[in-house]
Amino acid sequence: MTGKPTYEELEHLVRDLERAGSECRQALEASLKIEKHLRSLFDGIPLALYRTAEDGRVLEANQALAEMLGFPDPQSLLFQDSARFLVRPEEQIKQRSILNREDVLHGYEVQLRRRDGSTLWVKDSSRRYCGHDGQVYYEGSLEDITERKHAEQALKEKTKLLQLISDNMFDLVALTDMEGNFKFVGASHKILGYDLDSLLGRNVLEFVHAEDFPAVSAAFQDFLSKCDKNRKVEYRYRCADGSYLWFETVGVFIRDAGGSPEEVLFNTRDVTQRKKYEETLEKSERFYRSVLSSIHEDIYVIDGNYQITDINKTALKTLGMVREEVIGSCCYEISHNLSSPCHEHGQKCPFISVFENGKPLNVHHLHIRSDGAIAHVDILISPLKDELGNTTHVVEAIRDVTDLFESREALLQSERLLNDIQNASITGGWEYDVSTRQLKWTRETYRIHGAAEDFDPNDTTRNISFYSEEDQPIIKKAFDAAVQEGRPYDLELKFRAADGTKKWVRTMGKPLLEDGKVVRVVGNIMDITGRKKMEEEKSSLEDQLRQAQKVEAIGQLAGGVAHDFNNALTIIMG
Repeated sequence: MTGKPTYEELEHLVRDLERAGSECRQALEASLKIEKHLRSLFDGIPLALYRTAEDGRVLEANQALAEMLGFPDPQSLLFQDSARFLVRPEEQIKQRSILNREDVLHGYEVQLRRRDGSTLWVKDSSRRYCGHDGQVYYEGSLEDITERKHAEQALKEKTKLLQLISDNMFDLVALTDMEGNFKFVGASHKILGYDLDSLLGRNVLEFVHAEDFPAVSAAFQDFLSKCDKNRKVEYRYRCADGSYLWFETVGVFIRDAGGSPEEVLFNTRDVTQRKKYEETLEKSERFYRSVLSSIHEDIYVIDGNYQITDINKTALKTLGMVREEVIGSCCYEISHNLSSPCHEHGQKCPFISVFENGKPLNVHHLHIRSDGAIAHVDILISPLKDELGNTTHVVEAIRDVTDLFESREALLQSERLLNDIQNASITGGWEYDVSTRQLKWTRETYRIHGAAEDFDPNDTTRNISFYSEEDQPIIKKAFDAAVQEGRPYDLELKFRAADGTKKWVRTMGKPLLEDGKVVRVVGNIMDITGRKKMEEEKSSLEDQLRQAQKVEAIGQLAGGVAHDFNNALTIIMG
């Protein structure tokens, strides 16, 4: 039976509708609050997050992603083709192929291009899913690993001792209340070995290593009081099996509608491998220091501003200074007592060319000692390069060769004197090393032979050919006897110089023995052509004298015979 509702029924219906409307408004407000909370989480998380359609269009992005790619806000990214941010767009096809096959992809490393054209490396952890509308979507997080990429390259080039940084370092995301009690734990916390649900309600500080606890606890309280969202803390965190991992954590406040912090979002990174690498680097540094200290040459490390950035103990001893006095000083101040670079004083600075061309250089240089004396030094300058191949420093290995230089000068002076004496006496010297079978001539020996200084005296056939054919067997036999039997020789032989000039030479050889064996034969060769000519002239004059004496004797005999004959005739003729 139907009829018009009474006033009481209408009034009751209105109250029901008002109550239902109020409940709807409350439900809507709660839904909006949840949505706002989730949006706050999405925008506040320091991870770069995204969601794209199957065709690659960006549907959602957070502020971290916008900042990573160089955009002012997430809205600037919406509906852009995500492939345009890839340095190699074909990477998207490869990545989607894996996701279409496995649905989830962790740690996919890819290179992106920012809005300003610069590039960065990221690690993409993403998944593929179907929405309520039946459409395929892709969502994930990006971790900037550019610094790690550069570190890997630098470590590989400079030390050769370190391994590549692991590609499986995932960020751990957790949400806590203002006292640090877990409210949400991300799946990445599985690396700790705990059941994730068992962590809820427990305090984040509970698992911190006892040695690190005071510092971490103080940092957390400081974080809460100062709202320092950029504060990073490193510490050891206990795993379920009792072992520890090194973590690096950054916290961000989740604020309520009034802007007051009500929760803390922690982004934690496993830096255990990095710590191990740092320990290895420290060991390498200690080893480097040990090697540097044990080198007997003076070692300096100098940057492009001429400042000394490192020095070994040997160099400090040479300078008579302590490390603090040298580090930060300029090389021209320490080695040359100058107030500005050497080239500004008309002196050549050898390491400028090493910075320019990146090639090692070995030079002889002059330094001023602490007592003001001039030192002759040999310097080997080697470039130190960064991962891009640019020379950032040079290493100078310096050896004081003043004594050697002075000895060399004295030797050169002695050699000049010897050459002058040999030239004046027309006497050359030579030496034969039995073990190496090498023959060395002095300059005068080359001149006597009429040979250029690039002539090789070890060419036995040509060497012997300077002697006359009849004398070649003689000199060969004498030289062989000196080498093999230790017999000296002194010979005067006919000789023909390289220009055809005929000469007489006197050549002598004296074997030098060690433990009864000939080790060297030394000797000289003298041009005696002048003496031979004088002897020949003397012999000729003596022959002429004898001939004249014979003629004179015959004349005297003839005169006597003639006189006697005349006397006889006088007697006969009466």
